[in-house]
Amino acid sequence: MKRILPIMLIGLTSFLGANTYAAEPAQDHQIHHPDEQKTDVKTQASLQKADVKLTEMSALQEKMANAKSPKEKNALMAEQMKLMQECMSMMSSMSKDSKGMMMNKPEDMMLRQQMMEKRMDMMQMMMQMMMDQTTTSKK
Repeated sequence: MKRILPIMLIGLTSFLGANTYAAEPAQDHQIHHPDEQKTDVKTQASLQKADVKLTEMSALQEKMANAKSPKEKNALMAEQMKLMQECMSMMSSMSKDSKGMMMNKPEDMMLRQQMMEKRMDMMQMMMQMMMDQTTTSKK
């Protein structure tokens, strides 16, 4: 009996300590892990920048389709090339950011999925631009 009491006290103390830690408020958790907040903000900013680039590419693609003279098309092709290089740089950065993300929460997985979708959208748009350039140069 003398041995059972200390074992029960140790077990009870461990159990209560674990429950106290598990019930830690989200605010306290964020104090211990400030990098998670920075990652979320950085990821949201990357997604917004990607949206802006997609809009720019779409507008440029429309300008290219409406261009009449070869001189105008060549100027737009140079602008397209510059924009595609900016997008490639952005996609590379997004790839690095998504690999470093914590996958502890469903929100993290959703953000990573959104980043991958934006990168795919950008790649698709750039491929379409390259196809349009190839078609334009043959005419």
